[in-house]
Amino acid sequence: MKKCVMRMALAAVAAAMIVGLAGCGPAKADTDAMDAALTAAARLRSKVEAGVVYADYSNAVGDTKGTIDLFTESPSAVKAYPAVAKDLESAMRAYVGAAAIWNAKIQDTQNQTPFVSAVAAWPALVTEFTGLSDQITSVPVWDGSTSTPMPAISADGAMQALWTVAGARVDWAKTAAAK
Repeated sequence: MKKCVMRMALAAVAAAMIVGLAGCGPAKADTDAMDAALTAAARLRSKVEAGVVYADYSNAVGDTKGTIDLFTESPSAVKAYPAVAKDLESAMRAYVGAAAIWNAKIQDTQNQTPFVSAVAAWPALVTEFTGLSDQITSVPVWDGSTSTPMPAISADGAMQALWTVAGARVDWAKTAAAK
């Protein structure tokens, strides 16, 4: 009788451990949201690489941002996949920045601003450059000090740099998700 009770107790403990361990991983909804965000970011990257007109790019950025926001605004998803969330947020800042520059370029019918002021473009570029400055040659070097003037960068150069940053961040997010 003691053996039977002991076996039943061990079986109950084992079952409780299995049930407990099953709840330790990320929730399926979090994983699904991450997968959808990664897929949306990869699609946007492919469109940029293939070439896209502004109207299609603007719509794609909006759609992608919505999908990524669903992932990054979920506390449990961000807790489960913090590196993926960080890299996708960074990629979206770069894609949105490029869209804003492209839109400004289109709105400038008199070609008054062939160069993007560093005041507008530089903070976004510098913020997103962490670990990527050696890969981006279209952006002039600036030390960030107030004693040296910020260089101007062409709108096209800024967009290309931001797209390079965004693509790298999407790659980093994929790598983080695979871990």
